[in-house]
Amino acid sequence: QGSHCSVCGTVITPQETLLKKEHHFVDGLCTECGMLETTSDSYIYGDVNFDDDITSADALFIIRLAVGLEEADHVIFTIADVDESGDCDSSDALEVLRYSSGFSSSTRVGENFRMR
Repeated sequence: QGSHCSVCGTVITPQETLLKKEHHFVDGLCTECGMLETTSDSYIYGDVNFDDDITSADALFIIRLAVGLEEADHVIFTIADVDESGDCDSSDALEVLRYSSGFSSSTRVGENFRMR
């Protein structure tokens, strides 16, 4: 983030650009974040880490995707866009979090589907 003097604007600590880590899959699992590699054609909406369980970890990934800290291929984007808005954003993450907490959702979270 960096910092600067609130009076004169002099930079105290310069901002640093952090490089995003890439996924490194070993035996289908990313050694950096634990995400499973997409190898199937059957999925669950909202389960972006492919562990067959919709949890707050899925919601966190969607938030990170929404703010540009993660990238998604077509499969992950489709799984994450649970409200079918055409974008992955905080509303998708909120629906996944609600579902993972046992609340009902008016979106497709938890539904199974197959990629064509």
